[in-house]
Amino acid sequence: MDLSTLSTLTEATGPFVSVYSTDPHTTADAQTRRELKGRSARTELAEAGAPAALADEICAVLADPVTTDPHAGRVLIAGRDGILIDRPLPLRPEISVARYSPRPYLAPLARLTAVHPHRITVLVDAAGADVTVTGPIDETVEETTVTGEVDRIHKVDSSYNREYHDVPASAEEGRRHNHRQIADAVSEVAARRPEAPILLGGEDRSITAVTDELEPAVAARVHATDAGARDTGARSAELREVRFGLLEDELAARTEETAKRFAQAEAGDLAVHGLHSVTAALRTGNVETLLIGAPTDARIWLGPDGMIGAARAEVTTDPEAQATDCRADEAVPYAALAVGADLVAMDDRVTLHEGFGAILRYPMQPDTAG
Repeated sequence: MDLSTLSTLTEATGPFVSVYSTDPHTTADAQTRRELKGRSARTELAEAGAPAALADEICAVLADPVTTDPHAGRVLIAGRDGILIDRPLPLRPEISVARYSPRPYLAPLARLTAVHPHRITVLVDAAGADVTVTGPIDETVEETTVTGEVDRIHKVDSSYNREYHDVPASAEEGRRHNHRQIADAVSEVAARRPEAPILLGGEDRSITAVTDELEPAVAARVHATDAGARDTGARSAELREVRFGLLEDELAARTEETAKRFAQAEAGDLAVHGLHSVTAALRTGNVETLLIGAPTDARIWLGPDGMIGAARAEVTTDPEAQATDCRADEAVPYAALAVGADLVAMDDRVTLHEGFGAILRYPMQPDTAG
């Protein structure tokens, strides 16, 4: 998920409703379960102080599904001016959540920052290929069929007649020609979707041949699979599961890469953790990547101008000024989004005091590092 698409949230007026739902849709009682989840969210929001009309609107919206992807979840964020975000998520949230608070709850989205918005599925055989681009929730966004220009690709027994003695050679050349055409088509699609994983399935021999025809940078993005064939298509349940597995692999790789970056940055005084240091870095826009660890109930202060701090004195020195005590897991990711930082969910590979860490853009000054 590209977090820049959420930047409009930083210009919206709160308080905010934040709902994360598993959005059931694959069972016979899916509609009933959605309605129950909507009513549960309405109750939670009302108890948190949300206006009744807004809670009722959210309940009604949640009754309608946003996707048919069995792995997907849903995020819905609303402000004072109505619903701001209502979209499916490539992965279901770990738990359903409904909050009404000064800042939108963005921490669950940190799990999804590594997910490339598209997947390219290529199903090949000797005669051609079907190239399908799927979006974040496995919806089809582009389809291309490659039909080889050379039809004579089947070998004929050369002992049958002398006039066919040249067929084996021409058949092999026909296959190579078709595989080059397929590779060219895949390269064109890959160029329009930089870094998108490429799932290559179909005939084993053709998978190898097409991969060999690709430029090294494109070939490095290929994941070969025996789960698909041209006659079953890219929408088969088998291939959907393989694409979902790639998504999980991306998340694991991003977590590992960020953990290594954090360790290197910490050694070079370019990383901090704990709410005092992280909020200090955010106040100066000095956060390149925010790491979000295990959920906690930690709270921080939100100043009258939106500034955040671990202590009230860090957001205002005026004892009469309005300062709001708010949840850190809401205010800190929101502040990171406002300064253009990445959000990355972190597991126990990195120990983060109070659940937050940051890779910095430049070293902190001694009086703010904490």
